Amino acid sequence: IHNIRDNYSATFNYIYKLDTLGSTLKLLADYTRRETETGNDNFSRITSPTTAVDSTYRDNSSSLYDITTATLALDKKFSPRWSLRAGVKFTYNDMHNDALYEYVKDGAWVCNDNQSFTINYTENIAAAYGIASANLGRWSLVAGLRGEYTHTYGRNDVGQDYFSLFPNANLSWQLSKERGHSIVAQYARTIERPRFWCLTPQRTQISDYTYQTGNPLLAPAYEQDISLTLVLGHRYTLTAGVELQKDEINQTIRADADNPDMLGIHWVNFDNTKTWYAR
Repeated sequence: IHNIRDNYSATFNYIYKLDTLGSTLKLLADYTRRETETGNDNFSRITSPTTAVDSTYRDNSSSLYDITTATLALDKKFSPRWSLRAGVKFTYNDMHNDALYEYVKDGAWVCNDNQSFTINYTENIAAAYGIASANLGRWSLVAGLRGEYTHTYGRNDVGQDYFSLFPNANLSWQLSKERGHSIVAQYARTIERPRFWCLTPQRTQISDYTYQTGNPLLAPAYEQDISLTLVLGHRYTLTAGVELQKDEINQTIRADADNPDMLGIHWVNFDNTKTWYAR
């Protein structure tokens, strides 16, 4: 048995002060690389009063992950009451995964194709955002908009291209400034991207009658969260709201089309859901 892991990382930060109000321009970049390799050699013997069966097998898997991000961010203070944050960000994820499973047959190593795989996947995300903040006495407002373009590609025709907009807003009103009582209304739209293991059509056998596979057509899931919060004395909060989810990512089990006795675990997008909550 062997298990090797190497990690490398680098970070670059540059901050330029624009004025005496605290406005800044930032350039941020970081890089992370992770390499792993594992392997096992196995030998087993099954005996009975009349026979003895030997089994020799081995596996070796390796993975390589490269993650790079770069951000240019502006934080502009127009006055103690008004400010603007804006910027652009790029994220690059590159993943390579290999697994080789072999067993001995007639004195030679034979590849187990049902378990061996090679999966490569690359994700590029470009984003631009702007957030305005205002402090108007007992009222305060934070509102922003982020746009993201995602491009992914990998083996077995796994690839997606889509653009998404994500507005958000936070409006608060102080009922009593001295006692810390306030009401806060919030809205945000977020995204859950499908993980690359969920997209790849690689078929992995789990048992004699069950297998798992990805779905290259899996779409990202979007969620809108609308809430209203009552704050009392800066200590106690009561929040009520609703979550509107579109194309929820989850797993389902269905019979295999070619072999009804075999069950397949598939990643799918569920229908739209609505969840009310209070906490």
